[in-house]
Amino acid sequence: MSNDLAGSMRFGTTPDVPRKTIEVLRLSDNLNRMALQHLNLIESAPTKTQLAYAHGRADGYIEGLDEGGALTGQQGAVLQNAFKSAHDTRLAQLQSQDR
Repeated sequence: MSNDLAGSMRFGTTPDVPRKTIEVLRLSDNLNRMALQHLNLIESAPTKTQLAYAHGRADGYIEGLDEGGALTGQQGAVLQNAFKSAHDTRLAQLQSQDR
């Protein structure tokens, strides 16, 4: 994990985590594909309601993988940061459209 990402997790901020970060996690092909699909759903949500739904599903995906032992704690944290960053970016875009 990069020092920036580790530091941001420690201090409670969310960095702008690029897609490459998810790919670097070395998840299986299926898990990687699903993580990127969740990221796409968040990034393309047309409304705030659909954004909240997509982000909730992504978080549920992480929880399910974590409970099933398919992720390490570090992988789960990186995925959560990626989804949170995408959510925050998309929310800002949607809010600017409302003005």
